[in-house]
Amino acid sequence: MSQYQLLLDKRPIKTPGMQPLVLPTRALALAVAAEWEWQPKGKPRIHTMPLMSIAATAIDQVSDLANQ
Repeated sequence: MSQYQLLLDKRPIKTPGMQPLVLPTRALALAVAAEWEWQPKGKPRIHTMPLMSIAATAIDQVSDLANQ
């Protein structure tokens, strides 16, 4: 199974829960990358990145369940 991780300034993007943002499909990775590409430099507006928010929430919730 392939996994895709995005880099921002050569560093992996992390979720609010500090988990690496690893995405299961190339299509989702490209869509999230496009959301980041459209952000003003130095001022990401999370409310304009719905796919990033959904993916990060899913990753953090699975991580929280695994740690219980």
